Amino acid sequence: AGFFPLEELQHYLKPNSALPGHPDETLLPGIEMSTGSLGHGLPVATGMALGSKMRKNSCKIFVLLSEGELHEGSTWEAAMSAAHFHLERLVVIVDYNQLSTDGPLATVMDVEPLAEKWRAFGWIPVFVDGHDIPALSTALSATPHTTTHPTVVIARTIKGKGIPEMEGRFEWHTGFPSVEVMEAAEARCEQVIAEIQEVD
Repeated sequence: AGFFPLEELQHYLKPNSALPGHPDETLLPGIEMSTGSLGHGLPVATGMALGSKMRKNSCKIFVLLSEGELHEGSTWEAAMSAAHFHLERLVVIVDYNQLSTDGPLATVMDVEPLAEKWRAFGWIPVFVDGHDIPALSTALSATPHTTTHPTVVIARTIKGKGIPEMEGRFEWHTGFPSVEVMEAAEARCEQVIAEIQEVD
């Protein structure tokens, strides 16, 4: 997109890099909001959705969450607020691969029963295969489901899907690929982009 020179990628996660791991609006052009530590996404999106509703704007607000963000109290405070204010045009997508940076959720901090938790907070949960682009598109297009409740799309995914060296391994949350693994990842990305273009 031209926000920074590609050479900057060589400094990813290194001291004084513009790419410290979490986006930082003070270090890198094109970042509208710093999002590290985790847990900022849904609170900001909830504020945007409330402002939009007050202006009688019909746009939908989408926010993508990881399992790590489901460990943050601010996420659940925002979820409770969104339901209270009937922000039906707010849609959360949970990338649910059941892995965090430290390992499997079952041992790090289990979030099950996930759908029941969201339902208890006043949301409508919808499950979808996160790798099925047409199904995901249909699920997102079908929102809002009511005029009173926000929606959470729980997208079941496999970390590193389609790249044998990465598939289902939490180490790749912050891992650095070899040239061969990078080439496999690029090929997989091109395949997914083609699938998305077919849906469009």
